[in-house]
Amino acid sequence: MAYLDALGRNAVLRSLVLSEEPTRRWSFLPPARQATVDEEIATRERFAAAKPEEVENLVFGLLPHRPHLQSGDRVFVPLSQIRGRTVWLYIDEDIITDRISVHAEEAGWTFRIGNEVLLGTIDRRRGTAFKFDFPWEGAKGSLKREFGNFPLVFLDRFRDLCDNAVWQWKEARFCLCDRSSIKDHVKEICIQSPKRVRAHDLVSAAGTAVSVHLVTAEETQDGKGYDHDMISYIFNDDPTLLNRSIWEQFEYQTEASSLTDRTTGQKIELREIISGSGKVTDECRAAFCYSDSDGEYLLVVTRESRKTSSAAGQWVLDHEASRSKNRQSGRQSIPDVRWHEIANFSRDAFLAWPETEIFGPSPSTLLEIGGCFQGRWEPQLRRRQYAHLRTVQSDPSVGGDRVKASALQPWNSIDPDVDVESTSSRVQAVLRKLSARRAETAKINRTRRAGWLRADGRAIFYLQDWQTLRAPPDGDAYQAPIFEYLDDDITLRLYPNGFDEYEMESLALMEVNPASTFYGEVEPLPAFSPIWHSQPRWRPTREIWRRLVTAMEAQIERTSGQLRIKGLYTAHGYDSAAARTVWLEQS
Repeated sequence: MAYLDALGRNAVLRSLVLSEEPTRRWSFLPPARQATVDEEIATRERFAAAKPEEVENLVFGLLPHRPHLQSGDRVFVPLSQIRGRTVWLYIDEDIITDRISVHAEEAGWTFRIGNEVLLGTIDRRRGTAFKFDFPWEGAKGSLKREFGNFPLVFLDRFRDLCDNAVWQWKEARFCLCDRSSIKDHVKEICIQSPKRVRAHDLVSAAGTAVSVHLVTAEETQDGKGYDHDMISYIFNDDPTLLNRSIWEQFEYQTEASSLTDRTTGQKIELREIISGSGKVTDECRAAFCYSDSDGEYLLVVTRESRKTSSAAGQWVLDHEASRSKNRQSGRQSIPDVRWHEIANFSRDAFLAWPETEIFGPSPSTLLEIGGCFQGRWEPQLRRRQYAHLRTVQSDPSVGGDRVKASALQPWNSIDPDVDVESTSSRVQAVLRKLSARRAETAKINRTRRAGWLRADGRAIFYLQDWQTLRAPPDGDAYQAPIFEYLDDDITLRLYPNGFDEYEMESLALMEVNPASTFYGEVEPLPAFSPIWHSQPRWRPTREIWRRLVTAMEAQIERTSGQLRIKGLYTAHGYDSAAARTVWLEQS
């Protein structure tokens, strides 16, 4: 069982494509003879002085004197101790490494990939130091350190240690060298059989290596799960406890290189590699194909090369290039509503795409170039969204997310010196209020426009007030705008998290028109304050969210900066922690 730490951290599930390796059978082997204290000290000195090509013989000379776990040519054996943690040697057909440490207590074992090493990682086939894709120098000290991220194949093997190997361990008492102790160089320790296993930062999930906290339990006491029953089967083909998971809607087919939404039938398939390769250090450009019951549309995506030791690299969905490729393929241009439906699904699908051999690592971020904006095609439009996927606190999506044409109407900035008329009595009342404050509004507009009016005149988004914020931790105070959205149905007030940064958790539903279809479906939440934590969180419906976000994004046409919105609806439902940044590239 795996606990995804759903309340405290971002968590994603492993895709349906599991490790290709069959489940291995591990065995516990007790020592043939316990080593003496002098022999332990000599062993440590030999390992510390060994060259890479000499380590393998030393390992196999160590096994008769240590309890260890073995499965064919793979071995997991305690090597030493450091600050209460046991450092283990892992050996398989490709590598030897002592990067894995275990903090073993009565409550359970905690696995971690560390940087303080005696040997480091060795390429067993070549007898040389293992070559990481992105080695880098860390802090220097009295201990040897090794930095570098293990490829996905080795993370899967480490996961097998947590899943299968350690459960074969039998209680054993033996001596180990303590590398952090000045006086007692050798200590007798007792490692008991684990009752629970935690793995930090070494689980392969959703096709890439991310920080997932895995908890495996032999059994749960009194029929209850650990950590408030937040237990999920992360490595199960049919995870019954994850029926509400966002991953339940997506199914990835390895053979077809396609990802499908099971509820709507929408699909994206990798059609061809245009240039590059799936190697992490290479850039790769490919043509994908979106398809549903209404037809197909080609999408051009570039995976940028990995530029740091930890980032998986950015994917770029080039809507400009996609438009040209569809024309070259003889496909007719599509209406704006159709484009938005394709873009909304593609954005979520690509962020959920697993790591593959043909196209390389899954994305850390998705950057979109060009697209429909304000009723026109805008080549300078940019949207960036991070690969954030949650498994809880999401409202499940109901059927296809059909975009209404009325939601795509452009917004026009209001000139405070010009009287504007509206066919909506509610909007007209706001316009009269803004007109009465004309002098004040003109002063405010030295910084930004007072507001925006939807093209049909039945919705307005305007600056309602200012709020004093202070830059952390003890910075200068500054004024951030409070905006209000109003249409025939609702009145919303949006409080700032920072200048040009807004969270949907800071959204107040001030009023619901009794004549509206929303009346009775959503309850007003006035008197909202960003520091009023006793008030339950309010979450906008998908339709309310879309109306507001369309109005907010219209701001970027009159400003030179970027707009960040936190709290997004995806193909799977609402995600309060997902964020998107929108801007117009300056030519």
